[in-house]
Amino acid sequence: MDFHGLRHMPPAHLEPRIAPKLVDAMGRNTHIEVLTLSNSNLQKAQGVELAGSLRKNQTVKSVNLERGVSEGDPHGDMDNPESSIEHLRFSHQKQMGQFFGRPTEEAVGQMMWRNESIVKLGFECDDAHWRNIIDRSLLRNNDFWRKRHAPPDPEALPTAEEHPLGHIRLLQVPEALSKEVLSKYPVLCEYLDNNLKMPTTLQLQNCAKNSGLQLSYTVAAPMIKEFRSWMIDKAVGQQVAVFDVFNTSIHGILRRWSSEHDNWAVEIGTEEGKRQGIGCTFRSSKDPAVSVSEQWVDWLRSGKQIGWAQSRAGA
Repeated sequence: MDFHGLRHMPPAHLEPRIAPKLVDAMGRNTHIEVLTLSNSNLQKAQGVELAGSLRKNQTVKSVNLERGVSEGDPHGDMDNPESSIEHLRFSHQKQMGQFFGRPTEEAVGQMMWRNESIVKLGFECDDAHWRNIIDRSLLRNNDFWRKRHAPPDPEALPTAEEHPLGHIRLLQVPEALSKEVLSKYPVLCEYLDNNLKMPTTLQLQNCAKNSGLQLSYTVAAPMIKEFRSWMIDKAVGQQVAVFDVFNTSIHGILRRWSSEHDNWAVEIGTEEGKRQGIGCTFRSSKDPAVSVSEQWVDWLRSGKQIGWAQSRAGA
């Protein structure tokens, strides 16, 4: 919000809908990040009110009050430990000399000593002691700012939490057409439709037998592995629930997975892990159980444009 150079901004007693309304709203506003009121005829009383509003504001990052009509130190009242202000300028006030005076310089120095967010300050300080305090505070705050914005060191990141893998549940539907898998894996899809989980090799053979089909182990085992890999690949980037061997579940976004020589590794990202900068990894030396949600089965059923028997015949 830029009022720079608006030298004819009317005083509050003539027009209460501009300056008074603006400074009052800044105490509640959560959108404005840059507020420029330099050379804008902002009066003394509104300067004090604005300082009070900025004590409550946690969003604005840049405030420019240069060449205003302020007196004394309303800006010292802006001290707010939760403030997001990084740039603050209020030098060259009208009706004043080059410097604000020792009381104001002391108040600004004390504010800067406590503040850890301001990295640029537009303020001319005549007192050597408080100028030194302000300069040291700015150096410290700039160091804090660089550390906050520095890319994380991969070697310094905490390692992922590890759990024994027992069971994976797919919660969201794949970004694919269900008829593609219906035609390629009809017996597997039928079992999923009825049981909401992937079968073992023996269970798949029995399902095929009940449907009048013969399915050898050498066909059933690779089929299960291939379809399971397709399902989990489609779930990367989606919400899943992963259970450990004690049936304790953790919900999160599936980041990656692998199954080299039956050694499984499944990594998910959780909200808590995101705050701590770590992931959550599940490992197992055998194939885990895989199940799907009702939503997943509804997606599967949506592709049934032909009957199961006809689909199997086509396969």
